[in-house]
Amino acid sequence: MELLTLLGSIVAFIGIFSTLVLVHEWGHFTAARIFGVRVLEFGLGLPPKGRVLFKKGDTEYTLNWLPLGGFVRLFGENGENRDEEGSFASKPVWQRICIAIAGVFMNMVLAFVLLILFFMAGGRPLAVLPDTAYPFSQPSYLLQTESMAREEGILRPNPLATGPVQIEGVVPGSLAEKAGIVAGDQLLEVSGLAVKNSTEARDALLKAPIRSEITLRFTSGMRTLVKSEETVGLVLTSPLMIGGYTLSFPDALSYATKELGTQTTLLVSALGDLGGDIARDGMIPEEVGGPVKIAEAVHMANKAGWDALLVIAILLSVNLGVLNILPIPALDGGRIAFLLIEGILRRPLSRTWENYAHMGGYIFLMALMLLVTGKDLLGLFGG
Repeated sequence: MELLTLLGSIVAFIGIFSTLVLVHEWGHFTAARIFGVRVLEFGLGLPPKGRVLFKKGDTEYTLNWLPLGGFVRLFGENGENRDEEGSFASKPVWQRICIAIAGVFMNMVLAFVLLILFFMAGGRPLAVLPDTAYPFSQPSYLLQTESMAREEGILRPNPLATGPVQIEGVVPGSLAEKAGIVAGDQLLEVSGLAVKNSTEARDALLKAPIRSEITLRFTSGMRTLVKSEETVGLVLTSPLMIGGYTLSFPDALSYATKELGTQTTLLVSALGDLGGDIARDGMIPEEVGGPVKIAEAVHMANKAGWDALLVIAILLSVNLGVLNILPIPALDGGRIAFLLIEGILRRPLSRTWENYAHMGGYIFLMALMLLVTGKDLLGLFGG
């Protein structure tokens, strides 16, 4: 079962990442076609090229060997063929800016559509956190404060919490796991005291003195453990459960608009803080992650349910959009910055120097990606 879950997570990671990138590239593709720029290739996956699926007009639609995302190749995209019809370089600055920004725009549109579906389909927040431990400057519908969750009706009484105490999970390496307790069992007594609900069970476990022997009676039999400073590690049925949204389309539209603004604001603020942290400390903060951490998040979401996967896709789409608009050479934002300079100067910039800048930006981003990935792998394997 764990192997099937892992395979499902790999498929989900590839599917989510590829969809976000293809939607981004489709934005460039559509805008280029609108303004009469020749699209030489629309690739599914990344090179090396596998095969040409078909050709329509000037555009080859190709299938490539690396099954992650895709790309669009435009005629004259690097400043060449400036005087030829259908060349990207021949178009007015404002049209080239529209083509460059279209990918970011489509990522935000995708996030908005997914948010509407989330709110209409009964999606649950990723988590509900105590107000005092909430890490963000403003509350989000996707990751909520307790007060907001109560106000929204997301925290609801759990009907299962009043019956037999169900063991929903066991923390790996905990006292409970070492005692042989497994998820799915039902707890009947704690040290001879009958427990009728999860609140009574928690109280009995908390009141037991450190180093005392606790005898637990389950439907499957007896288990004994010695309480220590460690947590017992039992995940019991909670007296409150996290419900989901099931909103009408107009309400979902309103909620999605607010949440898209919230996530964009939080990400821009986090990027500003990150830049300050790196400048001050000269190192990447521990909480910053790359593909490995994203894959971990997708795996955890896959185990949690469809709505958690949908939240991950929404957050990644917003991230891809905002990060691409940064004025860093090789990113869409970097290309837009050069186009704005060209528009101000009213003359083309040196193609050679611009290409050098984009190459330098690409090398910088790849080096940063390798550094972050190495840090994530060290953390994953306990290095």
